[in-house]
Amino acid sequence: MKWEAEKERWRNAGLAAALTVILPLLLALAVGSLRRSFGPRDPSVLLWWPEEMTTLIAFAISASIVVGLGTGIMVLARRNMAWWKVGRWSWAVTVLVMLAAVAASARAEVRVYADRIVISDEHGARETVPMASATGVGVWCDVIRRKRKADVATLDYAIHFPDRSVSLRPGLGSVSRDTARIWFHKIEALDREVLSALPHQSAGSAGHDVGCIRALRRELGEPDFTAARRMLGITEADLARYYAEPHEAWSRDTASSH
Repeated sequence: MKWEAEKERWRNAGLAAALTVILPLLLALAVGSLRRSFGPRDPSVLLWWPEEMTTLIAFAISASIVVGLGTGIMVLARRNMAWWKVGRWSWAVTVLVMLAAVAASARAEVRVYADRIVISDEHGARETVPMASATGVGVWCDVIRRKRKADVATLDYAIHFPDRSVSLRPGLGSVSRDTARIWFHKIEALDREVLSALPHQSAGSAGHDVGCIRALRRELGEPDFTAARRMLGITEADLARYYAEPHEAWSRDTASSH
């Protein structure tokens, strides 16, 4: 019985410590999702997303971990007090700290225009990065894995500048087939109209993942996939030789044998 009581006390200490960290994280995620619903109304903004990991939010997460460890120790020390009574004040403190950090970080965002990227930090300071200063583009095939839903094949796209790289993937927001298609059309237009002359880093010596390219082709359909191939540097010959569906390769081999 004494051993069971000790196990229960350690279990409660771990639960109290975990909740001290998890509750503020859930708050940050919920507020971040809500904030994405209120994007800029400027029609010239092609893509936009809030910065979800500012220095203030990182500090709030670190503080919640430290407080969580302390809460677990307090639960172990206070044998005669219910664990939730020990932890409730810690939970309230860490949630309030995270709420303050999220509120103070509300101005941190990234706006992508056709000619520039504007990056704002939590203090409201803005930095403008001209598209004309871009040195190259990174674009890769990628499959977004989703629980209890079908995976979504899309691209990962980053613009390289002399002092940084800016990934446009955060502009996708919530992942669905519709949002992925809308995001793809925006980056395809930006790439074609503004960045097409820049060097495109699209694959290493091993080439693209065959399964990903096939999934992307099925996801986009032929017209959009043709645009994706242009960005990925896949020629018609490459498609037929390396990335054709098995039945296409079989049909081609059969035709060539006759």
